[in-house]
Amino acid sequence: MKYVYAYIKVGLLLHIVTALELIIIFFVYAFLYLPVKGNGISIIYLLMYSCVLLPLFPQLDAYSRYQNYKQLRDLFYVYGFEKRIAKKFTISRCQRDAVMQAAKELGYVKQCKEYFYANGYRWYHFFPDFVFSNPKFLLSKNFLTTTFLVKRYHSKIKYACIQQIKNKTTTNLLAV
Repeated sequence: MKYVYAYIKVGLLLHIVTALELIIIFFVYAFLYLPVKGNGISIIYLLMYSCVLLPLFPQLDAYSRYQNYKQLRDLFYVYGFEKRIAKKFTISRCQRDAVMQAAKELGYVKQCKEYFYANGYRWYHFFPDFVFSNPKFLLSKNFLTTTFLVKRYHSKIKYACIQQIKNKTTTNLLAV
């Protein structure tokens, strides 16, 4: 259950986008249902059927961000919050959400927020940095593999160890 919760928290924005796309597709099918005349397939049907694939992309992105989150959690556990580690994952809002969730689990929220704020990132910066400077990058192989096809990452640090760190931090704060 803890993994499902982490998966939902890391990709919350992407899950909302998927839900909105499914709602839009439902209404498109419900209200624009047009019968096919004769044996031909109309362009509207081709567009409608191609829209069914749209919710797949945010979910592939959410899976990739979950893999980033697991990697970041391990790195933060071993090295603490390092700006050089977080910098690699600040390209998009979804990656910053993964950094923030990993930082929350290990008690580095303040440092993480300060780092993002110092680099000019705010809550309303949804689009990746390169969208406005180099929009052609959206069609590159590098973008597609780093956004939708990140390899599965196997955590090296057990979840129980992270919970012990959180409990010690809380206990130390209460003792002071």
